[in-house]
Amino acid sequence: MWPFVALLLLAAALASPAKADDGLRLATPEWLYSVELPVRDQSIDVREEASADALLYALTRLTGLTSIPRTDAIRTALGNPSRYYNEYVYLDKQAELSLRFTFERESLLALVRQAELPIWWTKRPKVLAWIALEEAGERTILAANSDHPLKEALLDEAMRRGIDLQLPLMDLDDHLRVGVEDVWGRVSASLDEASKRYDADLTLVGRVTSQLSFRGRDLSGDWRFWLAGQVHDLPYQSDQYESVAAVGVGEVVQTLLQRYQVLAHAPYSWEFQISGIRGVGGYAGLVGYMRGLDFIEEVAVAGIQRDVVTLVVATSAQADQLIALLTAEGRLAEDTLHLGSGVQLLWQG
Repeated sequence: MWPFVALLLLAAALASPAKADDGLRLATPEWLYSVELPVRDQSIDVREEASADALLYALTRLTGLTSIPRTDAIRTALGNPSRYYNEYVYLDKQAELSLRFTFERESLLALVRQAELPIWWTKRPKVLAWIALEEAGERTILAANSDHPLKEALLDEAMRRGIDLQLPLMDLDDHLRVGVEDVWGRVSASLDEASKRYDADLTLVGRVTSQLSFRGRDLSGDWRFWLAGQVHDLPYQSDQYESVAAVGVGEVVQTLLQRYQVLAHAPYSWEFQISGIRGVGGYAGLVGYMRGLDFIEEVAVAGIQRDVVTLVVATSAQADQLIALLTAEGRLAEDTLHLGSGVQLLWQG
């Protein structure tokens, strides 16, 4: 077990990752453990087949992996996926039958660990996508109420990968703040101002040019977003809207995975101190919060002295990443008033 001082000296040496949130507000999407798939009928065989597909879908969201390795644990789980969901409901939407499974968080996390898969923290930033479309020489902004195939492809891909993504309403308020040339020119001042009403944490800007040729539809353009002062630019060329959506969403996901995905290996045991505990309620809130974090497997209290609690946690996260994750939501922060050696965390409730 590393002492707390050694743990945080290493984190201090890697100061950039320790500020992993970079102002992002993180929350678990309400639908993260709910997977809806189309089905042809309500037979048992079809339901069992769909439940296996839904389990893989849920694991993609939880791990960040687009393809789930068929380890022994995964093959066993796919043989009996009902162990991992607690509800299924048939839905009839516009004469199309679908089946929605609601998976149980703890069971899925246990499976991920048993299968030795990475864990992507389920607290995700909300993404707002500004997309300028150029079709037949005309440019428009893709709106939330659009029936354009790119909208459906983008929302489907974001949900598949576990990202909470929305499009602007493009009502009068939006039109007063931003025009299509602002999106096409990626004018950050206009986009930032127009994005405030959506309470989004990350802005994704897309430019799409659609042209018809003898080969069919040609799509070209680029995606851009900013995070931690770094610009992420990704050009693309395709003939499918699904591919265009996969490029944009995929780049966002890969960037977030570098910060929030904990790779699989035997858990470390870390001991550290947290100050700022106020009474029994504060103590219970801290321990409950720590035990609810996806990337922490076990939490034990090693000592309590006044308003300082010493905890021992088991996690696959390494030192620098653990500090980054623990402080990402803002409920824990560096205790700047701590006068002892090393760094102490402060519980802010």
